Amino acid sequence: SNLGTTYFFLGDAKTALPYFLKGVKLNKRYTEGLFNCGMAYDKLEQKDSAIWYFRESIRNDSTYVSAYEQLARIKFKQDRDTAAAFDLMHLAARKKPDSDVPWNDIALFYLDLRDTAASAAAMEMAAKVNPSNVTRLYNLAIYYQRHGNGEKYSYYDSLYMEQGKKQKAKQEEQGNDQ
Repeated sequence: SNLGTTYFFLGDAKTALPYFLKGVKLNKRYTEGLFNCGMAYDKLEQKDSAIWYFRESIRNDSTYVSAYEQLARIKFKQDRDTAAAFDLMHLAARKKPDSDVPWNDIALFYLDLRDTAASAAAMEMAAKVNPSNVTRLYNLAIYYQRHGNGEKYSYYDSLYMEQGKKQKAKQEEQGNDQ
């Protein structure tokens, strides 16, 4: 499947697909292979096959967030089925509670719907899961500052400053090691 991945990232999904399918044929429980088949079919605009492989990937490993993510993207962007997209990402968040990815996707879906308040709420959930993402903390601080919520602005601004100092110290430490 490595050769398939190479072809896929070179933009040749048609050549990549047989390699992905061979990997799945050799091991029907190969979650990443199932996912890769879904990605290739999606690039080839064979939506039904893509959906089938993403679902199989999830059936094989219910914590494989990337498959939920791609399936939700298809539901949201192509099918305009926002409820199904949100349901998938909420399910992914329950199945893999230590991942901020589902909440990031939910936030982006809400932004596409122009619901900034719901997007900020989803970003807050992502920040609870992964409080070290300084860009997200900064964005939350600015959002709440612009919306007049001084308490939340102060909270996210202080987290942003704290995490920024930690990251700077880590970078300096790594620089001294070299």
